Amino acid sequence: AIFTSCCPEVFGLTLVLFVVDKWGRIRTQMASWMIGGISTGLLCLLHFYKAPLLLLVALSFLARALVLTGASTLWITVAETLTTDVRATGHSFTYAAGRMGGFLCPYIINSSVPLTRVAAVVLTVAFFETLCVAQLPETLGLAMGSSSSLSTKTKGGGRQQQDSLAV
Repeated sequence: AIFTSCCPEVFGLTLVLFVVDKWGRIRTQMASWMIGGISTGLLCLLHFYKAPLLLLVALSFLARALVLTGASTLWITVAETLTTDVRATGHSFTYAAGRMGGFLCPYIINSSVPLTRVAAVVLTVAFFETLCVAQLPETLGLAMGSSSSLSTKTKGGGRQQQDSLAV
């Protein structure tokens, strides 16, 4: 059972290796989050309508592989675009958000909640993730540290660029 549940992750990591430098970090993430969310939403809907087990297993495999693909690509993007202090704050925030998500999931996904509602929640989150990722700068082809994606307002109202490798 453990080996079988890890197979989509191996597929997802292999997919990242082959597409991240061809499609770019942002397009890879957008495709991964959106198709993974659609696969999960379809999984919920098709289970509700009693679809064949093989189709449900294929959708769950695809969903898990693509969510891992998106997450792995996100780690690349974060390291290439954000300063250390911002990354540290982001890690803390995402840890807290993950804990809250772990608390809320049993209330969203349980036997008394219709699978159509679960599908709607999953699709909404996937769409929101895709919109957020679309706002990130593409770093494909840039040298490490050449991305100046962070900026702060100066006192004069102008924009001051921060070095992305500042510690």
